[in-house]
Amino acid sequence: MKIVALILLTSLVWLPRISYAQQGQTWIAGLGMGEAFGVNEDHTRPLVLVGRAEAVAFNSIVPGVSPEFGISFFTLQSRTTGGPDDYRTQIIATDLRFRFSPLTTLRWFPYLYVGAGMAIYKVLQVPPAASQLASLSNAEPFFTAGVGISHQISDNVGIDVNLGPAVALSDDINPVHDGEDDGWWSGVLSIYWIF
Repeated sequence: MKIVALILLTSLVWLPRISYAQQGQTWIAGLGMGEAFGVNEDHTRPLVLVGRAEAVAFNSIVPGVSPEFGISFFTLQSRTTGGPDDYRTQIIATDLRFRFSPLTTLRWFPYLYVGAGMAIYKVLQVPPAASQLASLSNAEPFFTAGVGISHQISDNVGIDVNLGPAVALSDDINPVHDGEDDGWWSGVLSIYWIF
């Protein structure tokens, strides 16, 4: 886990230097909202609100490959309270993603993404069946992948929508342990500005 965090941190330090050296890149900054649901021991999986801010160095590595740094805020929870697996966990998730968009037009940019990050979480409602070994507040690495599409509306404004799962290297987001890592799905619609 520490190796993943070190690789992520090293990438964040060197990314601006690599991006700056490329020609013809475009910087994009976006703010978005969407929904997420937890994938863990609680199977009710209600949708919760998620907010996200992101910065993309479009085409900065090679044409069609764009690094994205983002931060998401959300609180995963159960649909009910009082059940043995019912929980509520606040998460701040920072990630570094790489967008792969080989089939673009002048205004449309469909892409696949893969990435990794750190989920800083705090359990706000501890379920009655929580494990005694669970950590109720921590930072854990996670991996994510998914699909998205961007549309440039004008010279300076566009929209982006993406959807995908994330898997944390921890079973403590819902502190009821089942031997499988916890995670979430999220979908976000963003408005972005082009610099």
